[in-house]
Amino acid sequence: MISFRYHIVTIIAVFLALAIGLLGGAAFVQPALQEQPRTRPTASATDLDDRTQQIRDLRDQMAALNGFADSVMPYLTTGKLTGTPVVLVTQTGSRTRCSRRRSRRCPTPARAS
Repeated sequence: MISFRYHIVTIIAVFLALAIGLLGGAAFVQPALQEQPRTRPTASATDLDDRTQQIRDLRDQMAALNGFADSVMPYLTTGKLTGTPVVLVTQTGSRTRCSRRRSRRCPTPARAS
């Protein structure tokens, strides 16, 4: 049978080990935890600035490409398909959208067999 003294010694040993672990861990971990909040905001701010600049650059590129497409599209498409039979491949449910966009004839989608 376990004596009361053995039980008390075991409980004290467990709490002593817990206290030593907490003190030892705090001694090694605390400097890293104190340094991290100092460096993280500057790194995050730098990363945010880089991403914001990247978004601006991409928006500028997109605007330039859209401007080019808008200026070239009439030249490339006006009168090019006049008198040429065209097949319109659509997705299910797009017939109503097609008829809303064009008041002219919108062909019924062909079925693949």
